[in-house]
Amino acid sequence: MTEHWQHPVSRPLLTTLWTESLMEKDHDKPTAMGTAFRYSNAMNCSRRLTLDALGVRPSDPIDPAGIHVTTIGTWIHEQMQAAVAAKYPGATFEVKSSVKDVVSGSADGIIDIASVIVTWAGGKISWEIKSIGGFGFKKAVGMAGRGYKRGSPEGPRIGAIVQGALNAVGNDCDTVIVSYISLEAISKQAAQVVGFGDYDRFTAEWHIPKDVWLPLAEAEVARVEYLQREYVDPIRAGGELALPHGDAYEGEWQRISPNDARRHWSCEYCPHLTTCLAVEDGALDLPL
Repeated sequence: MTEHWQHPVSRPLLTTLWTESLMEKDHDKPTAMGTAFRYSNAMNCSRRLTLDALGVRPSDPIDPAGIHVTTIGTWIHEQMQAAVAAKYPGATFEVKSSVKDVVSGSADGIIDIASVIVTWAGGKISWEIKSIGGFGFKKAVGMAGRGYKRGSPEGPRIGAIVQGALNAVGNDCDTVIVSYISLEAISKQAAQVVGFGDYDRFTAEWHIPKDVWLPLAEAEVARVEYLQREYVDPIRAGGELALPHGDAYEGEWQRISPNDARRHWSCEYCPHLTTCLAVEDGALDLPL
């Protein structure tokens, strides 16, 4: 009997062809309204935002795993939008807007459901859809601990909330709804113990009122206005090639560097990681 056949082959003939074809496409997209910043980058590192705004070519472009995940996410978006359109005919999707001509994006959905559900008092909705891995989903709904116990839900990630909030500002909405679709379901056993229903195992929805999302949106707009005023515009005008420090939001903003002994996880997924390392070492010859 042939031995070691259980090991995956190092050179697949068939399995990677789909992702290889996706990798050949151009995945760079301009901002929705020609602004320097985009809603979908909400709460990302300030240095990354600045490099993106300057049009610096990614030193670490999206890899096959990233393409795989984002493509699945796109399919999920399209199917969910179709289902909502069937239920709420007045809903609109991929609606472009901008805030103060500095940041722009496209809303997954802008929905006024009061005409269908008369008891809804949340007004006009900015809808944000996020597909997410199993671990991130469990954290969001309070199932990330050991054993079949439910802890305190973390809720949706701050970037998803602020992205929906920026769309809400741009489209004069009242409520932000964030929908999570997990790529892995919570086990039936765990769901039974904590009282989760069939849909709770892989979906979650949050209704975020204006008094919560509006201050977050205003703070993010102020941040990108500062980055444009202090860094992007002066560099474009031929001034000093200075960049902001890296930062990450973990309940509050904290300074980060790819040279940290314990590198922040966001650095590993940054399209400018190699460029940022060079900047940390004193090089400022950016691939514009």
